[in-house]
Amino acid sequence: MPVMPVVFLFLALVDALALGATLWLGLAWETQGPRLLQLHMLAGLVASVVTVLTHSTVIFHVVGLGRSIKEAQPLVDTGGRDYYLENRKLAAKSHPLPVLVCLLAVVTPILGQAANLQVPAGRAHFVLGAVLLGLHVLVTPIEVRNIVRADRIARELEALLEAKLGAGETR
Repeated sequence: MPVMPVVFLFLALVDALALGATLWLGLAWETQGPRLLQLHMLAGLVASVVTVLTHSTVIFHVVGLGRSIKEAQPLVDTGGRDYYLENRKLAAKSHPLPVLVCLLAVVTPILGQAANLQVPAGRAHFVLGAVLLGLHVLVTPIEVRNIVRADRIARELEALLEAKLGAGETR
């Protein structure tokens, strides 16, 4: 099994735990005291950073593979199959959801700080936090599938390249 899906799933689990803890601390601080508010803010910062790291990983992985595919494809006879185009189409479909999750991960703490400054943003902060956690859970399987598809495209092209090199052919 390729390493990238495992790494992504680990990051996604850590992210879900961080987002869940942040949401719980945000709900509990009013009854448990201001100490939990400080923990909520710290957990929110950590969760935001982990969320952006986790979901941007998918984007960078697919783009990085695309570059490798673009460089390797002219070296082999693909039988008319355009591996680079397949990867580009996959990238176009796989980028919007991680970008949306990353944007929510940035906007949610900003609204939380606005709520702490008595700006009426508290409810929006809570709603976006809940949406962020839910979207993260919904998007994770889609991102894993996209990582596996991108890896499959690259492995198939790599097999053609290895067969060509194994046969002693050169460009």
